[in-house]
Amino acid sequence: MWNSIASSSSKYVRSALLVTGVFLAICILASLSDRRTTDDPGRLSKDLMTQTYAWMDAAAQDGDPLTRWQHLSLAKSYLTVCRHVASDASIERASRTHVRALAKRVESELQKSTAQIHKTCNKLRPNVQVPRDTLPGIATGEGNSRDARDAPLRERTNKHVTWI
Repeated sequence: MWNSIASSSSKYVRSALLVTGVFLAICILASLSDRRTTDDPGRLSKDLMTQTYAWMDAAAQDGDPLTRWQHLSLAKSYLTVCRHVASDASIERASRTHVRALAKRVESELQKSTAQIHKTCNKLRPNVQVPRDTLPGIATGEGNSRDARDAPLRERTNKHVTWI
């Protein structure tokens, strides 16, 4: 009786060791085959640019301006991370993409989407109320002359500030 128990338990032990060994070998081989080098900026930048294009494609298909803005923000985030990880030249080599043109395109699409959101809901439009005389370089009164170097400031503030 004890011999049959001992022989059956040794079968179980051998089977358990065999299963454990095979499982361990499969895990080691899987980790070796799936191993990526994280210090390779070319591969990482290519993956990040793939995500950037995926979010831009998602934004192009959106009809809702807010969802479009969110997808474009994600695309811009991935592009920014990619530009921090690697230089523009290495990104262009790895992904065959002109990075500065893509950044400009994403930014312009974000501005268009923001303008559409502002048209849809006026409450989201920024409305800063500042008295005219508190801004530097803007003279008060009718007959006062203005400096030529303050013209860009005046043009920029007239677009974004509601005067009270």
